[in-house]
Amino acid sequence: MSGLYQPTITAQRQRTVRRFAEFTGAWPWQWRATHLDAWVAEGHWAHSTIRSYEGSIAAFMDYLRDPRYGWTTECQRQVGEVPTQICHEGNRAAPERPLGRVPVTGGRRATVDIHLIWGHPHVIDHDIDGNAKPIQLDRIRTLHRTSKTRHRYYNEYTVPDRFGGGTIRLRLTSDDTVEANEFNREEHLRAISRLDPDNPRIYGRRNDTEALNSLLDYSLPNGRAHSVSVAGIFMDLIALRAWRNAVALDGLSPPGDAIAA
Repeated sequence: MSGLYQPTITAQRQRTVRRFAEFTGAWPWQWRATHLDAWVAEGHWAHSTIRSYEGSIAAFMDYLRDPRYGWTTECQRQVGEVPTQICHEGNRAAPERPLGRVPVTGGRRATVDIHLIWGHPHVIDHDIDGNAKPIQLDRIRTLHRTSKTRHRYYNEYTVPDRFGGGTIRLRLTSDDTVEANEFNREEHLRAISRLDPDNPRIYGRRNDTEALNSLLDYSLPNGRAHSVSVAGIFMDLIALRAWRNAVALDGLSPPGDAIAA
């Protein structure tokens, strides 16, 4: 299970797997997702700790299931069962990142504290026991703005009345300040996240359901059209710009600045 991991990371993951095995009292080929759910529920750990533990279990199960190591064949031969991946995107704790306080327009509060969960902004409420309860914001629309030097994308969201109401506008693309803070905004904040009601309808058909880092990949003519060298990538960009200019001159450019409503 070591691979390219540093020794300290490997040791930490081994300890996590041993703790989980002790909790289940079962062999790895007997582990189920319900074991993982019960272990996490009983732990009462911080969100970041849960993500780390789940990652360790997932990596261990991937190792067992990798045909290069022969464990699935051996398990099938000796016990008639094979390990299954019990930790997947459907049951793992959602990736969360605090965005901080952002200004509110038309609300009773000047700012609101935003957390990003699955690339979608949330405000954090608390239940009667003091447990955090994320509340998803509703997207109003996605806007596209251009200048002489760069493209900018924004999402507008409604703020729940309990948090003062109003609307917020979040920039989806990075600027110099964001880059200096090493916050990958395009990756952590999605134009149309997986939690957005519009996502199931347009996922796979429009690249704004993915990270904006993939915008270049999916917008070049003839598919992704990647090149290896810097000169080749530069020529890809020139070809993309020439193609867009040709479309604009032909009167086929989409009207307006709203790319999703």
